[in-house]
Amino acid sequence: MGHDTPLAPWRIGLSVVVPCYLDRGDHRPIHELLRTYGGYGADLLDRVEFILVDDGSPVPVELPAGIALNLRLLRVEDALPWNQAGARNLGAVMARCDRLLMTDLDHRVPEATLRHVLERRPPGRHLYKLARVDAAGQPLAPHPNTFLMGRGRFLGLFGYDEEFAGHYGYEDGMFIRWQRYNGTIIGALPPGFPVVFRGAGAASGHALARDKSRNAALRDRKKREWTAWGANGGHSRRFLAFRWRLVEERVRPEPAWTPPRAPLWKALWWLRRLRPGRG
Repeated sequence: MGHDTPLAPWRIGLSVVVPCYLDRGDHRPIHELLRTYGGYGADLLDRVEFILVDDGSPVPVELPAGIALNLRLLRVEDALPWNQAGARNLGAVMARCDRLLMTDLDHRVPEATLRHVLERRPPGRHLYKLARVDAAGQPLAPHPNTFLMGRGRFLGLFGYDEEFAGHYGYEDGMFIRWQRYNGTIIGALPPGFPVVFRGAGAASGHALARDKSRNAALRDRKKREWTAWGANGGHSRRFLAFRWRLVEERVRPEPAWTPPRAPLWKALWWLRRLRPGRG
């Protein structure tokens, strides 16, 4: 397990992207989350990759020792506050499969939810929101930054609008609205497969100001652009407008099980032309 160990990408059926930002030197929220994931079933973890995007933290994110995950830590090198839009775009670009689960450090994805996502057909044109519960299992309102969708769909519609980066607010809601306006079908996973809100302390690793005034004006401008220009307006197409690097990569050992063969897959290429596209 390590940076030089190759990973067969066809083993991966789900990419989980988690942006994070620390300026207080407390790595416990990240370490606790990764250790929890490391305790899930080996057959599941062989098929899931976790992508952590350190969003230019003054205190660089460090990974805990002794966890066997398919895991990459990426770091945004530019000190751009509130760059969740760019961090999620970077995570999507680096994902190894089409099933893309976006969430944040506030939330934990239970093992049953990950298994359900892997068993579902690829999202295609759908974006699925996830139900949310607290640590005691009580329902909470879904969060707009936690959803399942296809990587192809995400990138085909230019991802998050990075014009919102640098200031707080509205990038998630505008991303969902942009997807809906461009034909993405917004749905929800069954409520029995939620994410768990870890509590406000799980993301207390920063103290950035939450002033929405600049992005509120930007949101209103983009709404006017949609009205005037339709699909040609309302999105800056700004994408990965920052420097970044791969900090560390960890790979689980090759699984002991033998994957099922697909002897007819090549021969039936013509049949796949009749299926709706995934993008």
